[in-house]
Amino acid sequence: MKINQFWLDPYLWIHLSGIVVVPIALLGCGIALASAPSSFSAIVEFLLIFVIGSLPIFWMQWQRPFYIYSILVIAIHPDALTPNQQKILSLFQTCRNPLLLLLGAIGLGVLLWQIQSWAALATAILPIPPVLRLPAAAIAFFLATLFLEVPLSVVQVMLAGEEHFAAAEPLTVPTIKQNFTIVGLKVNQILPTTPA
Repeated sequence: MKINQFWLDPYLWIHLSGIVVVPIALLGCGIALASAPSSFSAIVEFLLIFVIGSLPIFWMQWQRPFYIYSILVIAIHPDALTPNQQKILSLFQTCRNPLLLLLGAIGLGVLLWQIQSWAALATAILPIPPVLRLPAAAIAFFLATLFLEVPLSVVQVMLAGEEHFAAAEPLTVPTIKQNFTIVGLKVNQILPTTPA
């Protein structure tokens, strides 16, 4: 199998590997839901957690995708990106498939419904105050959605192929700032550079 050269960008792999956080975040959601009795009906609670936890991420990835040249609370300043990195960001715009993102959100919603059902049968396993039960579950589900939707976007870019990458135009710095969600302190470099 031929490996596309742009696959060597480590930031693609860092954000692809973020998918391992999904089961951990879903476990946290289940623990929160099992920690205390619900103050809402099952369907209302499900909708609250699902909407709060998935809609912002889905909307972000569809409208202004997450800027992958960042790790935790630091991001490479768009001015410091290489032309190849600017081309990869171009693929994040041209290869977006809202249907795949929607299917990811729906899949997590199905899992949330199952987790909520199981949690209702569990005894309190963690002393979370009842007032924090819903926020803790929503935050955990938000993280699960984030760490699923961003890797799904990375997969779409990686499957674009070398020809698509070669034909892509590097995005300008103003376009990157306007069209991507950039979170964190801006720096000129995060990972050490490797020789060409």
